[in-house]
Amino acid sequence: MKISLYEGLFVMGIGMIGLIGSIRLEGQLKTMSMVGPMGPAKYAGVISLILVVCGMISMIGHFRRRRSAGTGAVPRIVTARGMTLIGILLAWVAAISILGFNIGSLCFFPMLFYVAGLRPWFKSLVVGVITAVFFYAVFVLGAKLPVPKGGFGI
Repeated sequence: MKISLYEGLFVMGIGMIGLIGSIRLEGQLKTMSMVGPMGPAKYAGVISLILVVCGMISMIGHFRRRRSAGTGAVPRIVTARGMTLIGILLAWVAAISILGFNIGSLCFFPMLFYVAGLRPWFKSLVVGVITAVFFYAVFVLGAKLPVPKGGFGI
């Protein structure tokens, strides 16, 4: 399937654009004294680097599947499930300004995991809460990034 090759190239391209942008931003922010050691440029650089690696993995997977094409069809995400995941992510982004990052994450991560196929609900709830706590620890406690507080102030 050529789609995975194009997906990999697209994700790698977005990652490379992000890396270039983060390097430019780092140069511009050196003159500002308000930015801490883990500023927005490093954060964007790390995310961009992850995109480049994911694009490479997708492309490697494309060529590995091509060699073993006689083994059967490559499983793809179900379209309805994929659209539901995108809808939940969009609702999460829209709700962050109202609920705040912490409460929004606690509400939406379990739904994401359940729709992605983690069953039963209890497992989705536990993994969702662990993920929300992990995100809080990494972004708020570790990177000292401000997150939206929402209407509840939490």
